[in-house]
Amino acid sequence: MFPETSELTNIFRNVRLGQVLTPDQLAAELRPLKERPSPIATYALAAQAPNWLIDRFDPDGPRVAQQMVTYPTVDRRDVLLALLLQCGGVQLRWVMQLSDPAVQRYLFDAIEHDALTMLMSVENTRQMAAIGIPLELSEPQSLRGLLEGARSSNLGFAALAQLTTAYSKAHFGKSIIEGYEVTDVVAVMVSSGTREQLAAEALAQLKLGGIGDKSRNLH
Repeated sequence: MFPETSELTNIFRNVRLGQVLTPDQLAAELRPLKERPSPIATYALAAQAPNWLIDRFDPDGPRVAQQMVTYPTVDRRDVLLALLLQCGGVQLRWVMQLSDPAVQRYLFDAIEHDALTMLMSVENTRQMAAIGIPLELSEPQSLRGLLEGARSSNLGFAALAQLTTAYSKAHFGKSIIEGYEVTDVVAVMVSSGTREQLAAEALAQLKLGGIGDKSRNLH
């Protein structure tokens, strides 16, 4: 059975593939920029995004609200994490597997520096935006415990792709800013897998299932 046209349109419009930049890669990318983000860690999440989304996350603009939500995989080996960043009615949703070595390095680094660092390439331009947001985590030891206990799932990228697909829909999840409804989203699937592997899995996994039991809010 093929997915409905609206579902495919939603995926192509709202899903992006992301990666974790190492300290050397981040330093190289930041070199041409006149201003560095503040606060800043040594690892960064990186992805392409439309200009309308990046404009909303202007460091001189309104405060960006954040939330981390976790989902155990069905085989209970791995944990998926959704890092939700919201400004007004727009959410940037990073979805990742905690067993991924690159993701682990990023999150341990974020905890150490109390900072979430992101590098966004503006689609269809040569422009780039570096974003630094203070990490708001009341119990960092809880995230550390999940990272240390995560093991690769037998499901491969399937659960990650399913959750990313779900988060590509504006109505999935709740607004984390009182008084605002989420109207626009970009969901970024972060993984060490190749772009071909992730793109194929994202298109194959269009129905929820295999993600796990109830989600857990880390805040």
